[in-house]
Amino acid sequence: MSERSGTSPFISVGAGLPTPHQCFSPHAAAPGSESKKLEWDAPRMGERVRVLKWTCDCLTPVYELCAAGGQYFIRRIEAQRVDESTRLRYRDAEELWTALLTGWSY
Repeated sequence: MSERSGTSPFISVGAGLPTPHQCFSPHAAAPGSESKKLEWDAPRMGERVRVLKWTCDCLTPVYELCAAGGQYFIRRIEAQRVDESTRLRYRDAEELWTALLTGWSY
């Protein structure tokens, strides 16, 4: 609760979603006309996965930068569906993460 107004910092506005400045995690930008479409695969089961970074869950899809077994990948979560990108080196996964956040990939 905010001490000033006595309300939560996630006050619903408009369509019932918080405004971006009220969220603590970044949002993925909308893809543009020149954005690269990524290939998404079914998630691997039984792996121990560490989530390193994530986008705000007030908008879908939610993306997570993950690590498992010394490899890195992006996880996409939309409704009840979960998909994962190809396994990458950390530097390449960071570049892909940045591309998702800036709208250059989706």
